[in-house]
Amino acid sequence: MHEQHTAKQSTRKEVSEFLRGGIDHEGRILESGITIRERSKAQYKQEWLDARLQLLSISALLLNQKDGVPGETSAKISDRLTLIMAFLQGVYATETLISEGQYIKAAAALKQDIEILARIGEIKHEAYRITLNPLPCAGYLNDLTHRSEGLPCTRSLP
Repeated sequence: MHEQHTAKQSTRKEVSEFLRGGIDHEGRILESGITIRERSKAQYKQEWLDARLQLLSISALLLNQKDGVPGETSAKISDRLTLIMAFLQGVYATETLISEGQYIKAAAALKQDIEILARIGEIKHEAYRITLNPLPCAGYLNDLTHRSEGLPCTRSLP
C-alpha cells in the first residue's frame, strides 16, 4: 500500500514537472513575442499608428453613442453590425500577429478581415454573393496560408 502511494506521488511529480515545462515554454514564447512586437512598433510610421488609433477611437465613440439607445433594426443591419463587431474584435489580434512576426498566421487573419469587410460592403449594397477573392492580395494571402510545397516568401504582393 505504501509503495502504491509513493508511486502515485512520483507519477504526479513527473506529470507536474512535465506540464511546468509547457508553461515555461509558453512564457518564453510570449516574452519573445513582446520583445519582437516592441521592436516592430518602433519601426512603424507614425501615420500607421495614428490610423489604427483613429479606427479604434471612432468605433469606441460610435459604440458609446448608440449603447442602450433603442432603434429600428433589420436582418441587413443586424448582419452588418455582427460583421463590424467581428472585425473590430480581431483588430488587436491581427496587429499582434503582424507585429510579432507571425506572418503566416497574420496572412490568414488579414484574409479573414478582407473577407469580412467585403461582406459588409456586399450587404450594404445588396450584392449578396460569395466573394472568393475580394481584393487582389487575398489570393496571395490564401497561397501563403495554404501552401504545402514551401512558402512563397520571395513573391511580392500584386
